[in-house]
Amino acid sequence: MLKLFNPTDEKIESRNGAKFWELLRRHPKFKKDAGDYARDHEVRLFYDFDNAVAACCMKWMVKPRFQKMPRSSKWVAWDGPDLSRTEARSFKPLCLNQPWPATPEKFRKELAGMTRYSLQNPSRQPVHFKLPPFGNIDETKKEWGIENKLRLNRINRENILIGIPRGSYTSAEVDLLLNRVKALYRDEQSILRERPESFLGSAKQWTAFLLFQQEGTVQGACSQWEELYYDRKDEGHLALERHKFKITKYVKIIKQWQVQVYPKPRSS
Repeated sequence: MLKLFNPTDEKIESRNGAKFWELLRRHPKFKKDAGDYARDHEVRLFYDFDNAVAACCMKWMVKPRFQKMPRSSKWVAWDGPDLSRTEARSFKPLCLNQPWPATPEKFRKELAGMTRYSLQNPSRQPVHFKLPPFGNIDETKKEWGIENKLRLNRINRENILIGIPRGSYTSAEVDLLLNRVKALYRDEQSILRERPESFLGSAKQWTAFLLFQQEGTVQGACSQWEELYYDRKDEGHLALERHKFKITKYVKIIKQWQVQVYPKPRSS
């Protein structure tokens, strides 16, 4: 019997998000990086956000901090997830031991929106072309430089930044600039087209992987597989003979997906 959450059971519009999270939270390198990121704001200052999905997960592991906007009574979050101050009071940072259904609802919606199949997906995140204002920064305080870097880091994390010099361009020149913007954007963010059910692991591949994690041995996973799919409770060695190759193959496939969703840095 499988006791662990299987992301392939999730509804189609959020299935990719569930798979990404379940892969990442078990990834040894991501677990280390996420722990460092959540504990130390200095790490957050210089973290390279070239992996948008991982960055989304990490920011939800941080308690939000707020800044009052100038000439306004509004407060905005500049570190951590984009929550209101009321929401932040009861917010508990995302933890790696949380399966997808136990994570914050707003996190699930955000990650599902990022990894959606279609722009028609109702969980799509809104687009804000105007960057958020910085608010008041008291340069007499030692921490102002850190706050400044964190704000810039958040903008970099949530946006692909492309600068167009100010000028009096003709319509044709603007079109040329926007074509270059499109090409630069596509280099950074590939199209997430509808993929087969095996994308990020099929149902049976995930079942084998989770059974192996649950039981701790290939033989235990084979015995559970035998009971789950064939309704038989054979002796362990018989189940091992029947399903060892399949189980080990499926576990390897899921581990390969882990490497793909969070590869080693280009410099390593």
